[in-house]
Amino acid sequence: MENKIGKVDNDVFCYMFGYGSLMYPSGMSGRGLSHKYTWENLSTATLFGYKRGMFANYHGLLYYGMMESPDAIVEGVLVPIFSKADFEALLINEGAHDKYENTPSGKMYDIKDVTKLVCGYNYTLPNTVPVYALVNKVDKSEGGRITPWYVANVWGGILPWGYPFIDRLQHTGIIKPSNLYMKIGCLYNATKFIRKIRRR
Repeated sequence: MENKIGKVDNDVFCYMFGYGSLMYPSGMSGRGLSHKYTWENLSTATLFGYKRGMFANYHGLLYYGMMESPDAIVEGVLVPIFSKADFEALLINEGAHDKYENTPSGKMYDIKDVTKLVCGYNYTLPNTVPVYALVNKVDKSEGGRITPWYVANVWGGILPWGYPFIDRLQHTGIIKPSNLYMKIGCLYNATKFIRKIRRR
């Protein structure tokens, strides 16, 4: 299920190169964006000159990040962002907005224009709309810990893409969770759902 970009949508403000929880519709939900994403909105792509790893650290918990690496590539997904307001909302949600610059924890990611470093899989990416990515200047994994629910949720989110794309994701840094991680992920999601119901 590898979608291809056809004609450029005039309503697209920019694209975001997703490489973790932004690679599937449910991962884009609940981030304060007005657009409701479906699989048809997304398309696979390759980013050159970066490597993926658990480089992002938020209060001791590690998340996927990307760092510059000249000979590396990252397989990911192009996510269209349909307005400047949605773009700002995504940056705030991901800890990449300038408002976090002078906070105690600082920015979790920096935003980088990677338009010239991205190509679509089996198609040519239009160059009329910029492509951005959330990147890390330094590896902040030391002292942090990988959370099983996060790894499990990302893996579960990308499975509908199918193979061979999942193989390419694994070859460029996506972690396949153990059965224990998957069980912890299910427990986390069930607890989260129950809390949401109780708040209503």
